[in-house]
Amino acid sequence: MTHNETSEDEERARRDLLHEAKVVSALGDHPHLPMIFGVVTKASPLCLVTQFHGVQHESVTLNQAADNNAVTKANCISIFKKICSVLDHVHSKGYLHNDIKGNNVLLSPVLERPSASGEFSPVLIDFGKSLKVSSVTLYRRNGTVMKCKGKSYLAPDVVSERLYGVASDIFSLGRMLKAISSLLGFYERVRELVKMSTRDKPSERPSLYAFSRKIGDVKF
Repeated sequence: MTHNETSEDEERARRDLLHEAKVVSALGDHPHLPMIFGVVTKASPLCLVTQFHGVQHESVTLNQAADNNAVTKANCISIFKKICSVLDHVHSKGYLHNDIKGNNVLLSPVLERPSASGEFSPVLIDFGKSLKVSSVTLYRRNGTVMKCKGKSYLAPDVVSERLYGVASDIFSLGRMLKAISSLLGFYERVRELVKMSTRDKPSERPSLYAFSRKIGDVKF
């Protein structure tokens, strides 16, 4: 790697970091969004300084918790409803997340209710790929068409045509539900919702409100 390539990579990382900080700041306060205290851009590693979210001084993602059976099925349903809530907030501010997956959801213990011991609440992170769409529901992003291997969280309309919209976030949410419910052994309970959310045609996917209502109907 040449010096110029290294400099270009660093500048790109710096721009991406500032973009993420700008997006999260624009989204404002929400219990399931990270709280930013600052941005480190003049020292390595470049990073956002945020409120810590985790368990016993360690960050825990939704993927990790599900993979280790550290979260109950009932709590998982609650987590998905809260993710719907924060995603609705993001969309209402005119943004798309564009990278919804289990590794971009951090978990923290629910502390406000003593009866909720062992339960977790989500924080949606990593807004580096977020796009502002204002009042439109569809956006074509410039750049190379992305190629994906295996099970992708990206909607086919994004992969093939670079079309981003609320429906592409819904697709990713559905894929995440499939992955997490499979790890925890309740995929059959949400199979129809997953199928609806990951339909090829964006117009045939449910709204976020409908997704939240249907996931809330799942009881354990």
